[in-house]
Amino acid sequence: KIMEILWDFIEKGDVASIMGMLSENAKKEIIDCEGKVMEFLEAFEGSEIIEVVYGGGGGSSGSSEHGKTTRYRVNGNYYIKTTKGTYELDFGYVVANKMEPEEVGLDWIFLKPVDEREYYGGGKYSIFVYPFEE
Repeated sequence: KIMEILWDFIEKGDVASIMGMLSENAKKEIIDCEGKVMEFLEAFEGSEIIEVVYGGGGGSSGSSEHGKTTRYRVNGNYYIKTTKGTYELDFGYVVANKMEPEEVGLDWIFLKPVDEREYYGGGKYSIFVYPFEE
């Protein structure tokens, strides 16, 4: 479901809506957060998005000492086929956190060409786009 929402915003080039998906912590921690979202969307410019070739993800939960779930997150990993090539899009999204509600939301996005082998980094709160070659 998270990818469906994010995908809609990517196709529309909707910076404000992607900003709205980010957690409060991500907005505070990512330097030039809005600029990073714009850079992420610019990677898709000049190409037509054809299909999601592969998609999936997993979830994890955290519990308190009393056995109650206090935190739940999902991670997604998708291959996106475009007229410019195939990209790998990874993201992390905290669905619920009873102890730290400011963590709820998108906390990282990672975008790279699928054939790129190097790992340039990222972090707990980051939006990272590999340098794309024209």
